[in-house]
Amino acid sequence: MNDKELRILFLKTKLETESQNLNSDNFFELIKHKIGWEKYNQIYSEYARNSLLDAQTHTKLTELGRATLSALEAENNHEVKDKEAERKKLHNESKLSNWQVKTFWPLFIIGLFGGLYSGFDIVKNLTKEENVKSKQVTKEEMESEINKLRFLIITKKDTLKTAKPKA
Repeated sequence: MNDKELRILFLKTKLETESQNLNSDNFFELIKHKIGWEKYNQIYSEYARNSLLDAQTHTKLTELGRATLSALEAENNHEVKDKEAERKKLHNESKLSNWQVKTFWPLFIIGLFGGLYSGFDIVKNLTKEENVKSKQVTKEEMESEINKLRFLIITKKDTLKTAKPKA
């Protein structure tokens, strides 16, 4: 038991045995299995000095003693809840860590493959732009060729019109 739990035990036992009006030695007999003599004397003298026990008989708790007991219990409950939350947090982190260990290499390989593929695709697109420029020149040449063909077709039609009357 830590110091706070010992103090709570002392105050609770004192509160429960107020009606029995036990002296210091009899009260120690009740709690000696949990508190040693040295710790008992330390707590007893501190509480008597700080007016947590009644000034005449030291067998009853004062209002300050009751308030101290409730404050210590609330603080102890809060610490217990914090320890439970910390334990749950550690448990969840260990589960997450196991998951991360199991999935790291497959995801790393997939990511590496994706990175290499996108790098290859970027290089391919950069070299493709040079081909597009050459295709644009070819497109201009095609337009000039088409214009030439149109001109030839028009001239052929004219020559055919003039050739039909002979037949």
